[in-house]
Amino acid sequence: MNLTNQVLIAHPNLDSPFFGKSVVYIFEHSPSTGAQGFVLNKDVGFPVGEVFGSNGFIFETFETIHRGGPINHKSLSLFHTGEWMSTNSYPVGDYCVTSDKFMLEKMATGTPPVLWRMVSGVSGWGPGQLEAEVKGMGPFTEKSWLTLPATDSILFEYDGEQQWQKGIDLCSQQMIEQYF
Repeated sequence: MNLTNQVLIAHPNLDSPFFGKSVVYIFEHSPSTGAQGFVLNKDVGFPVGEVFGSNGFIFETFETIHRGGPINHKSLSLFHTGEWMSTNSYPVGDYCVTSDKFMLEKMATGTPPVLWRMVSGVSGWGPGQLEAEVKGMGPFTEKSWLTLPATDSILFEYDGEQQWQKGIDLCSQQMIEQYF
């Protein structure tokens, strides 16, 4: 099971203060190193425009930073569509993860990616941990995650609990289509 370029939807029974009702994009997954991803639907309330301003750039946006994960929570990354690249972009499927200061300059002085979210921190799982959480194995007696293929719609068109609810709806539809 490789979950790279997949979306995790928190199972309704997942009782976690951080991951409950979350939508996570997995940008890296390997049996030997584990998995990394970004929570995309939890807003920290800090305006993205202020990040640009504090770095000497003007970029008008109503977007706010999202809480990508509890690991390295002060780091900023840009999760975006793949038509746009910066000096430190890591492509994954149709998307990219970019984390360099040049991305701010490039966005402020040029054309930003078509779809994007700025996130602080990253979510991580050790080898075998995410697989166990998805399957409900080992110490994880219940399934923690439902999975979906990554699409622009589920990744960027919704936010907050509405994004999670849309993910639940899509997972339900996927399951029904599997049996009928």
